[in-house]
Amino acid sequence: MRMFRLVIVILLMAVALSVAGTGQWWDHHLQLGGTTSNIRDVDRLDGSTWLYACGDNGTLLYSSYLGYAWGAFGSPTGNNFYCISLPEAGTAYAGGAGVLYKLESGAWNSKSLPSGMSSIRGIDFMDASNGWACGGSYIARTTSGGGSWNSTNLGGGNEFYDIAMHDASYGLAVDSGGRIFRWDGSSWTNTDTVASSLRAVTLSGTSNAWAVGVGGSIYSSSNGGLNWIQRTSGTSSSLNDVRAYNDGGTYYVYAVGNNGVGLYSSNAGSSWNHMSNRLVSNAIYAICPPNDASNFCVVGAKGYSAITNTGTGWTGISLLGNSIYGVATTGITPPRVGAVGK
Repeated sequence: MRMFRLVIVILLMAVALSVAGTGQWWDHHLQLGGTTSNIRDVDRLDGSTWLYACGDNGTLLYSSYLGYAWGAFGSPTGNNFYCISLPEAGTAYAGGAGVLYKLESGAWNSKSLPSGMSSIRGIDFMDASNGWACGGSYIARTTSGGGSWNSTNLGGGNEFYDIAMHDASYGLAVDSGGRIFRWDGSSWTNTDTVASSLRAVTLSGTSNAWAVGVGGSIYSSSNGGLNWIQRTSGTSSSLNDVRAYNDGGTYYVYAVGNNGVGLYSSNAGSSWNHMSNRLVSNAIYAICPPNDASNFCVVGAKGYSAITNTGTGWTGISLLGNSIYGVATTGITPPRVGAVGK
């Protein structure tokens, strides 16, 4: 009788999930990379399904298939990592609180921080040798794979949070003072100062760019970061990352933030839609560069990761934290599954 009641409960839950699932809401499953530490950043190797991610307590993860399953590197440090860049197969850079590490020959090796930086908040490498990093009021460049750096102090008493490079002649960086800087191949210029503290910036080609930050702020540029327009996001939650995909001239843009917020735009950021969120409440910190217009991965608090394959909703896994004692399916197509526990 007890088992019979359990099955009934499971099937009722399955029906409830079926009804609730008719709308566009984020499908919430369990996927952990062997950690419950916050995952702060994720990057994808161009032209492949390989992802690397980093986070608190020296967490370094990898996935060979767009984040659907994760493995863990041995942590080379107990310090928090904030950012990661994967420019070539077998080569990666991870920066954080007083640390910079490079993956080379299968091992993570410590590198000296650029002059003036006590922490690295953003990092972007074009290849195994050429890259940029930011932190504090500094932006630095290396042409020797992190062996030496040329640092520039851009003042203002603000913290740089992110940097995005197109090539050696064009890139953008944003800071906590709302300043947006543009690299023209020889120097950094403050092209705009917006009203909000900014947390992330991304670009697509040499014309289109987007920046996001505190209070749900979103800004877009269509002339290579020279001028910026504020957009309406529809949320007051702080946004932590933004990424874009150019699908034959149509720009799909995705942004994520605190309180499980996910946004998407199919018109280059002119207007934004919410990925309806019934279950996800974790802070989401980063988006990997999309593999196409509808396949990408996000990572966040408590080891959470999720994958979307529709462009408007999520499939993936997150931390449940409780014991699960029973599971069943309705047997219909598509199947609906229910689980019970404590």
